[in-house]
Amino acid sequence: MLWTTDIDSHMLGVEELPKQENITIQVSQSLIKNLDKEYCPRRLYEQYILGKEGEATESMQKGILFEYYLNGSTGIHNKKPLEPVMKNGKRYVDYERIEQQARRVGSLLSQYDFCLDDQIYNVEISTMFEHPDMPQPIIVRGRIDQIATRKGKLCIIDYKLTKKIDSDHSLYSWKSPSTMNHTQAYMYMWLYMRNREINPNGTIPQFYYAVFEYDTKMDYEIIQVEWDATKIREIEYAIVNSYHKMLDEQGQGWPVRPAFYECLTCPIKNSCKQRKKIKDIKLV
Repeated sequence: MLWTTDIDSHMLGVEELPKQENITIQVSQSLIKNLDKEYCPRRLYEQYILGKEGEATESMQKGILFEYYLNGSTGIHNKKPLEPVMKNGKRYVDYERIEQQARRVGSLLSQYDFCLDDQIYNVEISTMFEHPDMPQPIIVRGRIDQIATRKGKLCIIDYKLTKKIDSDHSLYSWKSPSTMNHTQAYMYMWLYMRNREINPNGTIPQFYYAVFEYDTKMDYEIIQVEWDATKIREIEYAIVNSYHKMLDEQGQGWPVRPAFYECLTCPIKNSCKQRKKIKDIKLV
C-alpha cells in the first residue's frame, strides 16, 4: 500500500517520514488495546510498523526480569536484563521478591495440576486472517508465555507481575479480574485455535493468568478466562476495526498527538519537540 503526506515533520522535531512507502499492517492484541485508548499515531507507526522499541519503564523492566527468572529468556533478548542495585551494591528488596516469586512458579502451579514444559515457552504464533471488510488478508500474531496442560487439557498460561494484587490505587485490580480487559486472553485462544501447524485439530485451549505480586504479602492469583463462541466475532471485529484505524492514520500521515503516558515509552521521544513531559491537570 502506498501513501503520501504533506506533513512538515521538521516542524515537529522528528525525522521526516518518506513520501511513499510500502506498509504492512500486522495486528496483535497489544495494538488492539493501544487503539482502544488515547494514543499517538506516530508512536504506533514507529513501534508497530517500523518495529522500534521504546524505553522500558521501571515496571516494564521488572516484568522483563521476572520473565527472565522464569525461563532464562525474555522472548526478545537472550541475555539477563540489567538489574539496578543500591549504592552499596546490595539488591533492592523488590528485585529479591521478584526472583523469589519466579523461582516458586513451577512448584506452585504443579499443585494446581499444571504440567509445564520448558521447551514450549515464549511461543510466537500467527495466522493469516481474511475478512470481507478488508481488501486483503493480514497477519495476526502474538507471543504466548507458556503452553502447558492441566488435567490432560491443553492450556495457555500468561504470567503477570504486579506490585500489589489487591491494589487500592486503581479502578482495576487482579482481585477483580472481571473488570479488566481480556482481549489478550481471547486473542491467544483464537490464534491457537486457528493455527493448524501446531494445532491440527483446531482445539480451543484453556487460558490462565498466573499473577504474582512483589509486595510484602508475596501473594498470587490463578485466573481462568472462559471461552464462548461469541468471542470469535468479538475478536474478529476488533481485528478489522484496528486494521481500519491504522489505515485511517496512515492516510493522515501518522500525525503526532502527544500525551504524557504515550510519550513516556515512545521510541522517538528524545527527538520529538511535541513530547509531553508533564501530566495534564485533571478537571472534576
